[in-house]
Amino acid sequence: MTKDNQHPDRGEMLRAIRTGRIPFARHLAECEDCQNLFAMLSRVHTGVEEIDESPGEHAVYRHRAIALLVQSRHPRSSVDGDVVFDSWAHLPPTQVRAATLEGERRLRLKAGRFTLEFIADRQLDGWEFVARVYDQTRATSEFVLQVGQKKLYPCAQQCFFWSAKHPPRRIQLLSPELRIDFGRLRW
Repeated sequence: MTKDNQHPDRGEMLRAIRTGRIPFARHLAECEDCQNLFAMLSRVHTGVEEIDESPGEHAVYRHRAIALLVQSRHPRSSVDGDVVFDSWAHLPPTQVRAATLEGERRLRLKAGRFTLEFIADRQLDGWEFVARVYDQTRATSEFVLQVGQKKLYPCAQQCFFWSAKHPPRRIQLLSPELRIDFGRLRW
């Protein structure tokens, strides 16, 4: 509080809220404007302190993926991948497939030491997908997954999640070093 103005400023009010000591309590009891401002700052300050300041794990992966999204536009080399496992390939013809088996498809796509495993699950209004990339036997998050025109980054569990009206016909893995093209998939 300055000598000219007996009202506490915002900084003094915030310090009083943080410490719990209110040196201007007598003024607060007499000044309705300061009471209202102090009450408002108390509510806002309490609400802000309850917010966790550290970003979540998902936010950290999103931030790390920004560089991948930009740098993967012109990879240094490109290879083609192959389907090494398709759960639909081992089923009888479509006419005798059970409705539950027809609604889920598991694929394993491979190119060199990298493997992309994904599950497609048919819903009433489209498809739900989850995928993960492996570098030999360990999961990796060094790729962006491109399905159609969409580019997806891995989440904290090193998985890709997305949904779409129709299953993807073209799938690519992109990194600054490598583009893996799995060609066209038949559904």
